[in-house]
Amino acid sequence: VFDDPIGATLRFEGAVEPNRSYSQRSDTGGDSLTRPGYIIYKPSQEVAVSYAVVLQRPTMIRFLNPVQNFLLVAQFMHTTVPTLDPIKDANAVQVVGYNDWRAQKNSYTVIAFATTQYWNGIFIPRLTGAWIVNPYYKDSGFYSIDLGFRVGPHYRVNVMATDFIGKNAYRDIGLFRDRDELHASVTVLF
Repeated sequence: VFDDPIGATLRFEGAVEPNRSYSQRSDTGGDSLTRPGYIIYKPSQEVAVSYAVVLQRPTMIRFLNPVQNFLLVAQFMHTTVPTLDPIKDANAVQVVGYNDWRAQKNSYTVIAFATTQYWNGIFIPRLTGAWIVNPYYKDSGFYSIDLGFRVGPHYRVNVMATDFIGKNAYRDIGLFRDRDELHASVTVLF
């Protein structure tokens, strides 16, 4: 945590998965050496190491909101699979059934988020975006606009639109590229 005048929080998070599973392509014969004449799929168990660096800061953007702070968040995530062998694991895929979505040794994600509130919390806009950087193939991501409304002391209405973008429907969030979403919800507090 930094002192004023910066007023920001810098956070580091990490995780180790000793046995992350990667399935095989569904259009290959699998491991037919174990039982000749049979198609046997054996998932690959690999070590995965992930970390994230998060910077968040409340800040005034007076021309957009002269009375309330904006919360600005930026996050960078990196996952590496050091035990993934490009030859031995050439048929390993990230998601079963998506044969073009091969398991990668490194993956990167960048996320940005901003929110504020107007009229003492009656109207709360949020903007979220994520970009999955892939040096091996095609990038993808999404952006989301979220508008929350407080209607009296017991009711909340929320409307959110999400647009998935990406060059390839089989990469990470690009899996949902043609499935843009519009959500509306009502919450009753009692």
